[in-house]
Amino acid sequence: MKWVNKYTSQATRETQDLHPQVGDVWVADETYIQTDMKTKDPKGVVFWDIIDADTRLLLASRITSTRSTQDARQLMELAAKRAGKAPKAVITDKLAAYIDGVELAFGSDARHRKGGPFSAEHSTALIERFHNTLNDRTKVMQDLRDKGTLKRFTDGYLVHYNFFRPNMALGNKTPAEVAGLKYDNHSWTDVVGAEKVPIARIPKPEIVPQESA
Repeated sequence: MKWVNKYTSQATRETQDLHPQVGDVWVADETYIQTDMKTKDPKGVVFWDIIDADTRLLLASRITSTRSTQDARQLMELAAKRAGKAPKAVITDKLAAYIDGVELAFGSDARHRKGGPFSAEHSTALIERFHNTLNDRTKVMQDLRDKGTLKRFTDGYLVHYNFFRPNMALGNKTPAEVAGLKYDNHSWTDVVGAEKVPIARIPKPEIVPQESA
């Protein structure tokens, strides 16, 4: 967690002003994350995110304690700010908050399509796979005890997913590469700068032949 706290802010600053070239169909979803935080809901805190269907780029994420219309609206607005445009369609599950949330954010510019992970026409499977990966990662994390530490972790994971982690469905390119973004850091090693530190080589011990008795 010390490394997460130290380097996430730096990685976020270096990528937050980049505007990707994304498609017109976005997929949004929310999931519960179990943390050390005390919450009214025993299921945990709510993690919202929205992804571009074409590039698989994660456009925005939010941490809340509720699943309200305003929560959904703010997620849409964050995504539009990052993309520099509104989508033509947003696919979500059947949570009622999305109905008004999409309309309040985009008006008639975007259609809201209800789907699910097994929907043939409006599938949310892209985002479901991301959530499975995220949940596996948070299960082994420690010290996620407040919104501050949790936000730093999820901000860092957004950078990791978009810029550092190759996606097999994209020909082992990152979502950021497919979205046409140019950036210098391609791994956490680049962010930390560890590759600039010379590796200390330990000399092999000299074997001294034993004298015969």
